[in-house]
Amino acid sequence: MSTNNQSSKILYPKGSQWRKWDLQIHTYLDPNWRWPSGYPNGNDKQEERIKKFNSDFIKHCDNLNLNIVAITDHNTGEAVDGLIKENKQQSDKITLFPGVEVVSTEGTHILIIFNPDEKLRNRWSTWRETIDHFLTAIFTEQPRFEQKNGRNTPCNASVSIDAIIQKSKEFYALTIFPHVLSDGGIFNCNSRTRKRVLKLCNILDLACSLADLQNKILEIDNKLKGQQLNPEYFSYINTSDSRRISDIGRRFTWIKSNPTFEGLKQIIYEPKDRVKIQENDPEPLKGSYSISSIKVSNANINKNLTIKNIKIPLNLNLAAVIGGKGSGKTALLDLIANCYPDKIDSSNKNSFVNRIFSEGQNLITNIVFLNQEKFTKKLIESKFVTGSDIEYIPQGQIENKIGNTKEFHNFLQNLIFKSDKVENSTAYFDYRENEKNKKDIKDKIEKLNQEIFTIETQTRNENKENIDRQLKLKESEKIDIQEKINSTKKLFTKEKLNEVNKFQRELTVFKDRRDKLSNLNRLIKGTLEKFIEVEDLNKDIKIIKDLTDELKLKNVTVRAIKYKDIKNQIEIIQKKAIQELSTINKNIEESQNKIGKLQKDKKEYVVLLNKLKGIDRAINSLKSKQENILEFKKSLSEKVEKRWALYEQLLNTYLLLRKKYKEIIDVFSKDAHEILTGVEFKSSLIFDFENFAKIGEDILDLRTFRESKAQKVSLLESEFLKDTINAIEKLIESKSNNPEIGKLTEIIKQKIADLLKIKKSTRTNEHLYEWLFGDYLSLNTETYFNGVYLEKLSLGQKCTVLLKVYLAQGENTIFIDQPDDNLDNEFIMNELVSAIRKAKLNRQVVIASNNANLVINSDAEQIIVAEYKNGKIVYTMGAIEEPTIKKKAIHILEGGRIAFEAREKKYGFK
Repeated sequence: MSTNNQSSKILYPKGSQWRKWDLQIHTYLDPNWRWPSGYPNGNDKQEERIKKFNSDFIKHCDNLNLNIVAITDHNTGEAVDGLIKENKQQSDKITLFPGVEVVSTEGTHILIIFNPDEKLRNRWSTWRETIDHFLTAIFTEQPRFEQKNGRNTPCNASVSIDAIIQKSKEFYALTIFPHVLSDGGIFNCNSRTRKRVLKLCNILDLACSLADLQNKILEIDNKLKGQQLNPEYFSYINTSDSRRISDIGRRFTWIKSNPTFEGLKQIIYEPKDRVKIQENDPEPLKGSYSISSIKVSNANINKNLTIKNIKIPLNLNLAAVIGGKGSGKTALLDLIANCYPDKIDSSNKNSFVNRIFSEGQNLITNIVFLNQEKFTKKLIESKFVTGSDIEYIPQGQIENKIGNTKEFHNFLQNLIFKSDKVENSTAYFDYRENEKNKKDIKDKIEKLNQEIFTIETQTRNENKENIDRQLKLKESEKIDIQEKINSTKKLFTKEKLNEVNKFQRELTVFKDRRDKLSNLNRLIKGTLEKFIEVEDLNKDIKIIKDLTDELKLKNVTVRAIKYKDIKNQIEIIQKKAIQELSTINKNIEESQNKIGKLQKDKKEYVVLLNKLKGIDRAINSLKSKQENILEFKKSLSEKVEKRWALYEQLLNTYLLLRKKYKEIIDVFSKDAHEILTGVEFKSSLIFDFENFAKIGEDILDLRTFRESKAQKVSLLESEFLKDTINAIEKLIESKSNNPEIGKLTEIIKQKIADLLKIKKSTRTNEHLYEWLFGDYLSLNTETYFNGVYLEKLSLGQKCTVLLKVYLAQGENTIFIDQPDDNLDNEFIMNELVSAIRKAKLNRQVVIASNNANLVINSDAEQIIVAEYKNGKIVYTMGAIEEPTIKKKAIHILEGGRIAFEAREKKYGFK
């Protein structure tokens, strides 16, 4: 009879998904029903007509992708059984809910949707009988229809709205107020009754077009507020209220749930998040590399541990993995993370992958992505998903990150910068440009430090005496080379030179003639090829002449072109040119050989001349060095000034980076403010005084600061650098730029000469410059939670901040393993639940947790139950409304039963 009987098999393992529902559909039993043309007509055709209606009804719903419908005829359930039977014959294409529409004594219409489970009490052999017994319970002996204008018009029930709702609960049915703004709607009964019964039923049917939707919602909101009721507690749906087949599904509601009665009840508990009235599927767009399914196979780890081969379809919103200790929650998350680079820390002893790595080498993980791409990996293979990434927070990582405040700041900053929206922002581009500029400035300062040190060294070491000594050596070497040149020059006589020149001239003539002969040959070749075209032309002329003669055309004469003599002459020229070209090439070869023999002595002469030139250059260079000692000093002064200017630029760039970082924080927080509620970030500068002092104490002789031999003075405590440190502190706190930078550089300028004097003998000037002009600044993320600075937060508050940042950070799938270890229920309910609800709209979220508040109140679309039975890990999955899943969740989750009951009592429905 029903398509929704419960069985041991979970029909919807992927959990709650958006589906089309139409919960007010009338059939041919309605007095205002209009039959389509072409239907069988007449009393004798009634059975045939109903059979065709049932078939067309199911096909029509299927064609519209209408997944769930409720049959709600007035005061009768006679059409329900036939439709359910037809639906079964058509392979259960849709989900059918038995229902009925009644009118209370106040004149208010009410839809009654029955739980289709036939095993419940108050169920008869057919739905016609079950609904008839319900109607009998709310009617007196009066008939349920009366004759008006030749039609059976439905009568009102004999009891009030309250009584009908109460009787519906006895029949395990759910009530809806249909077309609430019409004459028979709930808002047309008296105010006192309306306020009372709206606390009993929170599903309101607008029954309006999409064009009127916003106005209707606003009107109903105002009416509810006028009754001191919160509109957020009410589910607004839309129905077709059909009176013909073509009207079915013309108005519908998207509901995120299983297509079951328990699924329908979710809109009572989650009235705003589970219901949408719009044309298109409300499923938020997720990244194409969101995970559609995971499959684990070959998972026989050892005799005590096996994972059942299973394919897990993964919900794109929030999937919660629950289970007892050692049940396999972490195992599932870890195996997925193992498919991505740098997600499994080899030092993490809690990692499931690390624990089974030696025994589970053949375990295979298969991932199918939303875009249908697939990835397969054996446990030990060194291959990873390359087209996308995930965020993975293993168990215990949150505590590790928040232990050190400085590391926690850096970690938060990295998370912010990894955000997709940040990376695509103008502020991020500007920040990166300033980062490049900063690096360029630092490189230039480092180079100037080296150049300044080099010049200082040169001006000390390259004195005039040293240069004179080098000059004398080079001049002596020059004399020796000159004597060798004179000796070689005698061997290379004038007669030999003249002979070489003669052969060079001959060689030039030969090469020139060879080039001309080569050009002549190329021209002849091209010309001879054209004679072939002339031959073809003469053939055409012959044909023309023959046709002319045949036609006896008068005064027309045509002759062939004579070319053979010219062709013969050209061919003769070609032969002569080829012969002479061969002779010329031999002449060239002979001339080159003669020149090579004569030039042997000349080459040695040239080598000596080149050596002489090198010595001359060296002499000139030494003379220039001697002359340039003054220039070095001038250059040194310029480079020192340039370094000061760059150092000021570096400091100013940090102030710009702080400003840009603030803009980046604003970008990160803008669209995620609901997730980051209570969390505030501020950008600031930090100067690493500790490192500055450590390096300085290694370079400077601090004994000069001591008043006695026994006294030890820290560089940061010395009076010598007190004004420098104060200037740095004012700079990083200052909101302006140049004034504080100028004060700092002036102080350092005055100190640098004294610092050079107290430098250790084992350290160079360059060491001191690198220390003094080093980069000790960094950007810091000041984090506040509910107005309290990070360092003053409790462990639970720090965990909450980090989790919120993780959730707001990007759009990639995020896996979080047991985040509630350090959180109490107050934090989970007040802070984390709302953040997860918002985050899952933008990204796929998978959380392993046994905290009922986290799982249930975050409205997990899918629950994956991990169980360890007889040495085997087994996973069962489905929606929160799935009875099998709910039963397991109540048993496993801490405070599970209380959380479910609290959720159900929230809107007065048990």
